[in-house]
Amino acid sequence: MKRCKKDVTLGEIKDIEYLFYHENLSAYETAKILEIKKGRVDNISHKYLKNQRKRKKIDTEEKNKIVKMFEEKHLHYIAIARKMKRSKYTVRNIIREETGNYNNNRFIFKNSRKIWTKEEFDYVRKNYKEHTAKEIARTLGRSEVAVFTKIRDLRKNEKIDYKPRGGHPNFRIVLKL
Repeated sequence: MKRCKKDVTLGEIKDIEYLFYHENLSAYETAKILEIKKGRVDNISHKYLKNQRKRKKIDTEEKNKIVKMFEEKHLHYIAIARKMKRSKYTVRNIIREETGNYNNNRFIFKNSRKIWTKEEFDYVRKNYKEHTAKEIARTLGRSEVAVFTKIRDLRKNEKIDYKPRGGHPNFRIVLKL
């Protein structure tokens, strides 16, 4: 079935322009007043008015304020979004960019953007045969997966060997005797 497209009238365009841009109403409020769908308001404003959304740019001062609220006051990103009058996705992305990546389920930050130092590489090279990845990760303050990935990269680039014991080489298990 083909969808039937409704023609856009000049009056509809002018109404949307007035409500959306001059009265500073949201697309949702404009749609409610005109009794049409929000998507139609977005489509008409984008196609005919060449200005789909009124996005306010985020300056560095606002970014710093968001990060400060998150780190010092330990507020959840949704609470920060309400206070700053921003979308929760914008605030979440700013926090992710400025302070590092986080786990969505628990909102716990990881060291995923932290660059590995030479000392950390040397520690992994020396200890990957004697210790498990979990132990190495705990001493370095990294995640297990990050250590696994670095060991795999070292194997690929520097041709280091697998552990002398521990079953299948892909599992890298140290047997506890």
